[in-house]
Order: sequence, then C-alpha cells, then structure tokens
Amino acid sequence: MPALRICRLNIFDDSDVEGLGGSVIECPLLDTLELLCVGSPAFTLRRMLNRLSLPELRHIKLQGHSDPQEFHLLSFSPFLAVLARLESLNIWTDTFHKASLIDLLRGLPATVQRLKITNVRTWARPTAFDEDTLTLLTISDDLPPCCPALRELILSLFGDLPDAALFRLINSRMTTESCSPLDRVEAEFMREMELDITTGLLPFMDTGLILSLEYNPLAIPEASKPSQGE
Repeated sequence: MPALRICRLNIFDDSDVEGLGGSVIECPLLDTLELLCVGSPAFTLRRMLNRLSLPELRHIKLQGHSDPQEFHLLSFSPFLAVLARLESLNIWTDTFHKASLIDLLRGLPATVQRLKITNVRTWARPTAFDEDTLTLLTISDDLPPCCPALRELILSLFGDLPDAALFRLINSRMTTESCSPLDRVEAEFMREMELDITTGLLPFMDTGLILSLEYNPLAIPEASKPSQGE
C-alpha cells in the first residue's frame, strides 16, 4: 500500500488481524492511523503494528473497550521506538488496562506534541488514567520527562482527577527547561470545581498559554456520549 496516507479500521474480532498474514506490510507514506477495536484493543493494536512498517506515521487515534476479564500486560516500547515522527495520540481510557497504559505513555517517542485522553468507560472498574497516571506527565527530578515535546494536552470527561494534580502538571511543564512549555490545555470534568487553578497559572496565560477548564457534574455518561471528531 505505497500511496496510503490515512487508514481507518473497525476491528470487531482479533481474528480479523490474521488477514494481514505473517509478512510485514509497508505503508511508507501513512500519516494517520485510526482504529476502533473491541475485545482486546490494546492486544489487537500491538499485533497489527508488529506487522506494519509505518516510517511516516504522525497521528494515532485508538478507541476501544477492553474486557476487564481479559488482562494482558502488554509492552508497546518495541514498535513505539521506531515511530520517529509521531506527533499526536488520541485514546480512550477504556482501551487499556492501567499497567499497559502506563507502559504506552512511558514508551511514547519524544516527538509527541499533542495528547488527547477521553475517559470513556463501559465496565464497572476504575479508569486506567487516574492521578497516578497523570503524574507520568508531570515533570519531576526523579524520572526523565515523559513526552518532553508536548505542547497540547486535552483531557475529556474526567470526574476523579484532582484540580491540584492538573495544576502541578501544568506548573511543572511551564517552569522547567527539560521539556517544551505547553501551548494549550483543555480539561473537561464531570464534577464541580475543587480548586480554581487559573489564579496560579495567570503568569503563563499572560505569556500565551491557552487554558480551558469545564466543569459539568450533569454531563452525559461516558458510555453514551458520542465520539464524533477530535
């Protein structure tokens, strides 16, 4: 598929991946990959990317609902390491178990500039992206920065991420030289405001940071909210 630039696939059974065969399929110009998977979406993604050569891939969008009874601790580092041009990642929290999501975020190439995470859940379990996971994006002296080139962060439909944790993330990225400063942060919470973090972030907003915070305790439940667009 030498001329393919955008690929959108709906995968309803892991056996669908078998159609790729055992050889590596080269897509030298593929820019955007969007997958909607059910069952074991993280497992399906890994199987697919192991059979694809995507040297120009810049954007990944992955939506899916993982079965909590089918736990797979998957490492994404091997194929993420070769995505030298990846710029953006757009994922649903229900696509991954927490350990696999942490591995994914830690393995993202340093080129990633845009990250969108939507808290879509259909199973009665804690979200994979919680305060501990958010800490991976917060700059600290103990660990190398995750996504050091990150410019845009979008968090949608969260109810249990503390305002204080988001403040620490933004402040750390705006005050350290080990990563790029953020240009835009959007966060939508399905709860009341706990803490007005805009006051402490005003100096960064005065110099260009675009900050959009929405609090809606009466928001549509995650499982029924449409997933149109970005």
